[in-house]
Amino acid sequence: MSHHPSKSPRTRRAKIAAVLAVAGALAVPALAGAAQSDVSIQAEQGGFFGYVHSPKQNCELNRTVELYKVRSGDDRLIGTDLAQPNGPDSQWFVNTNKPGSFYAHIAKKGNCAAATSPVVQAQA
Repeated sequence: MSHHPSKSPRTRRAKIAAVLAVAGALAVPALAGAAQSDVSIQAEQGGFFGYVHSPKQNCELNRTVELYKVRSGDDRLIGTDLAQPNGPDSQWFVNTNKPGSFYAHIAKKGNCAAATSPVVQAQA
């Protein structure tokens, strides 16, 4: 009788995590029902800018983009802008001279999904 070593718990956990991640990714579009939307952010001297992107143009135009400063406790709303057409997407700008970490957010609007950008550092 030969003895086969069992798979390590680490390998098994990694496989389970991979299966759950795929299942979660597949479930999101089915649950959302709204057109995918994305918002980007880039720091520049004096503020931030970025783009709203969606396969549906009406999910890009005139979307209210909120700029938040990361704080312990509740993050602080610094400013808002309406995304306007600029190339294939719609662009937004918010001026601020505050130091720290910031991100942009767009709320769900009609059949357009909500989205949050990555966090970036303000430029000095």
